[in-house]
Amino acid sequence: MLDNRFLRGCSLLALIGLALAGCGKPEEIEHYQVDKPEVIAKLFPQTDVPKAERPRASDRMLAAIVPHGDQLWFFKLAGPGEAVGGQEPAFDQFIAGLEFGDGASPPPQWKLPAGWHQQPGSDMRFATISIDSAGKPLELSVTKLSRPADKDDDAILANVNRWRGQMGLKPIAADQLADETTRVKLAAGQAVVVKLVGKLRAGGMMGAPFAGGLPPDHPQLPADHPAVGPGDSALPGDQPPVEPAEADLKFDTPAGWQPGKLNVMRKVAFIVEDGPQKVEITVTVLPPFAGDLLANVNRWRGQVHLDDVTAAELPTVAKPISVGGVAASYVQLTAPAEPKPQQTILGVMVPRGDQVWFIKLQGDAPMAERERERFEAFVKSIRF
Repeated sequence: MLDNRFLRGCSLLALIGLALAGCGKPEEIEHYQVDKPEVIAKLFPQTDVPKAERPRASDRMLAAIVPHGDQLWFFKLAGPGEAVGGQEPAFDQFIAGLEFGDGASPPPQWKLPAGWHQQPGSDMRFATISIDSAGKPLELSVTKLSRPADKDDDAILANVNRWRGQMGLKPIAADQLADETTRVKLAAGQAVVVKLVGKLRAGGMMGAPFAGGLPPDHPQLPADHPAVGPGDSALPGDQPPVEPAEADLKFDTPAGWQPGKLNVMRKVAFIVEDGPQKVEITVTVLPPFAGDLLANVNRWRGQVHLDDVTAAELPTVAKPISVGGVAASYVQLTAPAEPKPQQTILGVMVPRGDQVWFIKLQGDAPMAERERERFEAFVKSIRF
């Protein structure tokens, strides 16, 4: 025998169908949202919308491009709309206060707003600034690339459109750039400020700046920014786990090196710890336009609080080394005693075909010196 509740529900549905099919022209039908009768709610319970289909909350991005000397400097903060929006006045103050010293490519100097804390740079970053937030701390990245000759406008447009793509927005044309950006006068030069509201796409927190003139859909340099959500992706579940690139290269792993954290840029990662002392070893691969040796050496020098070198001084800093039969460059950079903790970078840059490989050890200076011979042996063991 059919359940009486089912029969009553079917009868009620039939009456609703007759009412909708009654007199009146189709264009005069009006739609109302009403509470479900209890019997229908029991027979047809509401199901949760699958997580993948739930709309994302609005996100925000605050970014600036500062051409100065022979460098383009990039400042970028992106994440949940409410949290990033609350930092907009501080961001404006921070950008407006940027200053540069003397020389062809001096690093920027800044005054941090309350709740902002400078951290060491890593990978493609000159510096990371952690920002206190009610939820997970936000992070503003500072990166730099060599400034393309007479192509500032192309570089600015390419990066603005890259950022728009990360926020799910359509690209703009060159004649729209003035309306979509704000020029801020600095003590020396100016900054081009971009403020976007949208929905961060999968991987939207990634992407290092383009040197200039590259189309906005060019493959991105990855891992410019850390994730704003749990895990390594911009939102939970946006990216699959990253596996080591075993097929790309072979190597001998030194004793005591433990597997490190991988992401979309790192092909290999190790970590070595001894109490509070720690170093991280990474192998990354980037497109050829990231292969300016002077720019990368000076980026690494900035990360350990050393002054930039000139092209004429570069041969005294970058020494030749062979990696897998390929000619490469090797730098050993140790920070001054202050500020603590004193950091060291051992970096190898390998131009190979249409890729540039970066092999890098970074961490506490005493442990970096202890691991230096093992790092060099690891580099020499690499076979592509």
